[in-house]
Amino acid sequence: MSNDPNTAGDFEIELDVASIAEPVDFKGGWHEATVKSVRPSKSQKGNTVLNVQWSVADTDEDYAGRSVWDAIVFTDDAAWKVKQLFTAIGQSDFKGKLRANDLIGERAMLKVAMEASTGINPQTGQPWEPRPRVQRYAPLGSAGESLESLIS
Repeated sequence: MSNDPNTAGDFEIELDVASIAEPVDFKGGWHEATVKSVRPSKSQKGNTVLNVQWSVADTDEDYAGRSVWDAIVFTDDAAWKVKQLFTAIGQSDFKGKLRANDLIGERAMLKVAMEASTGINPQTGQPWEPRPRVQRYAPLGSAGESLESLIS
């Protein structure tokens, strides 16, 4: 696929649909990943949220490059997740102002699980499909039972 983002009015994209691979169901478990993008937003309650897109770097060709999204909410109740993320990327002593783009390129191990989504897809009227969600973070090179001891 290729497209030109500079097209103002008309939309044009070159496609070869027959060459697009069918999606492979994402398996849960631990995956090495790199932060691909970060988009700040506000939650319904007005809390700061960083919507993080991770790109899976597994050597398994079925998952390499697949994206997993996570929402980091900056509240007292979710502080554990912020600390876990910063520990995983080697920044456990971070103190100061964080810009969203500072996280791009950071790498960590993600514990991913398939979770049911809430709500109904307005286009189909059916419940949203389950999707991969980040449950935990750990430093690179962590494996097996040592992961559980790092994050307990």
